[in-house]
Amino acid sequence: MPAPLDPDKRAAILDDILEGKTRNAIARDHDVAQSTVSRIAAQEGITDAWDRADSKRATELRMVDVKARQSELAQLLAEDVHRLRRMLWEPCTVYKFGGKDNTLATHDLEEPDFEGKRNLMTTIGIAVDKIAVLTRDDAQGLAAVDSWLRSLGVGATT
Repeated sequence: MPAPLDPDKRAAILDDILEGKTRNAIARDHDVAQSTVSRIAAQEGITDAWDRADSKRATELRMVDVKARQSELAQLLAEDVHRLRRMLWEPCTVYKFGGKDNTLATHDLEEPDFEGKRNLMTTIGIAVDKIAVLTRDDAQGLAAVDSWLRSLGVGATT
């Protein structure tokens, strides 16, 4: 049988429990078994010390925020795609550094040359693909969020 726990150490463990630290962190910090930490909590009548319902709710709220940010990013990317597409047919300036003195040479064109248009189309294609990823219909995830919002009394009513 292990030696009785020093009263000061027990008090420090109890303080950490009341502060809301995790059981594993408390055990590590005080060099005791996890069961010792649980036993102290039980002896003090603390039954919900490691209840993670609030953590789960906070995580769900963060995911709603993440989805909103993804939607905003998709909208901004769509605007960028339209700006890039307009550039396919607008006047542009081409440039090149070169020569032994590494000088800058520029020339104005009525619209980008083939290489410029290809680069624009590649960029547009990448952005469109990313928009598709950001707006992928996650029916199960959206249904879960809708259900959760209804449980909070929030959301559209139809």
